[in-house]
Amino acid sequence: MKIVFIAIFTEIYHEEGKARGLQALGHDVYRFDENHMDFKDLNIILKINPDVVIYAKLINKNASDFIKTIKSNGILTVSWFPDYCFDWNDGMLKYDKSICPISNADLLLIPDGLNETKWESLGIKKHCVRQEIYNDMCYIGDKIVENKDVLFIGTVNSGVYQHRIPLVNFLNKKYGSRFLHLGGHNSDQVRNEDLNNIIASVKVVIGDSLYAPNYWSNRLYETIGRGGLIIHSPTEGLESEYKVGEHFDVYKVTDKKIGWAYEIDYEDLESKIDFYLENKDVRKSIALAGMEFTRNNYTMAHRCKEVVDIIEKELKSRKSK
Repeated sequence: MKIVFIAIFTEIYHEEGKARGLQALGHDVYRFDENHMDFKDLNIILKINPDVVIYAKLINKNASDFIKTIKSNGILTVSWFPDYCFDWNDGMLKYDKSICPISNADLLLIPDGLNETKWESLGIKKHCVRQEIYNDMCYIGDKIVENKDVLFIGTVNSGVYQHRIPLVNFLNKKYGSRFLHLGGHNSDQVRNEDLNNIIASVKVVIGDSLYAPNYWSNRLYETIGRGGLIIHSPTEGLESEYKVGEHFDVYKVTDKKIGWAYEIDYEDLESKIDFYLENKDVRKSIALAGMEFTRNNYTMAHRCKEVVDIIEKELKSRKSK
């Protein structure tokens, strides 16, 4: 299959990982940088005559014209979007299809396991495709930090991530110098091999996700796939992906909302952290089982195969009409 991919490819954790994953399956992938793409590139794409054009957000001033032209030439368009589109990210999805490359795609692939009614009402053909870990990152790194037991990686602010302020304060107060917080002001602070090494340097990783039923972020795959023991916020549908007590664990939350998340039951969180700090064998067993399960089910190779199957099914359906 000939695939044109319009995105940002400067890092594996951008769309380069997806492009390599598709190539590894034997497909021809033609990369176009969305930040610098112009109408000359559009003409090149039309000459390539791909089976499909894939993009994520396609943030480009000419995006609407690009998509309109590509679709008018009978080429399938797919938005492989890595995040949630409603609530805290509501502004990302423009409901006027004439100006939104995401909602105007023929197919939308997104880690949203719910909201079927919303998508149908918008006339968008959506498939739930979860996130993943890049194949080569699925290993246990080297210990590079000493005397750190508990890790939290994530942006903290008074806006979307305001719920993390009391979490970080609690972990600082309870575990002091044994607590390590990274990425507070820079989400790219720890990536790739550095993340493997940091996770290998601690005993317990605390995870969370902005709350929406049947949605969770990629931190689960990125942590569990690197052999980390993660205690995560609860979300409906999550146990269809990983098993509590077998691959990871969850802490309880209260009914009180803080921004886009629920308040943590800190007594429960503390008891679970302390349990895993004190029980090395249980901690290691769950972490290794989770990593193996991720390697066998949730790597980039698995997600790319899933995406290709969806695209090929759509192409076949088009040909039969």
